[in-house]
Amino acid sequence: MSLAKRDDLASISSIGSAAMREAYETLLRPATIESLLEVAYTPAALEKRWEDHPILIVTEGGTAIAFADAIVETDRIVIAAIHTRPNARRRGAGTQLIARIRQLAERLPTTVDLILGNTLGESFFERRGFVPGESLEVSFFGEPVVERRWYRGALLEFGAAEEASLSG
Repeated sequence: MSLAKRDDLASISSIGSAAMREAYETLLRPATIESLLEVAYTPAALEKRWEDHPILIVTEGGTAIAFADAIVETDRIVIAAIHTRPNARRRGAGTQLIARIRQLAERLPTTVDLILGNTLGESFFERRGFVPGESLEVSFFGEPVVERRWYRGALLEFGAAEEASLSG
């Protein structure tokens, strides 16, 4: 595992696009998926993310097989994206990425928001110690979506404090 270099961005785009299409094909309209990919995985968008914060990449035999995009905020680490090539799953790349992300700020909880029904993502995070938290109603390009926030670390206390601050 290493930090992604500019030369890795095309591979990251390929991995992310394939994984998102697979994960969301039954959960979102095709036009919504394509709009999400345009915002996240065009060369310019990916370059901006890469410049803003580190992107981790796992290679196997010189080929990129997985990556993670995580942002350290003041109160948590947010996993913005984590994807593995479909033909390279179950080899430990995702587990390695989660471990490295957690090392970015060990004292902070780690969160990830998943569209409800993304069973592949839900089972992946659950097997790595994340627990489901609150549901969030969002809109992706006009399509209403419900996401669930998953936590690991000082998770339930963080979620309860965040919820209390919103309601009081």
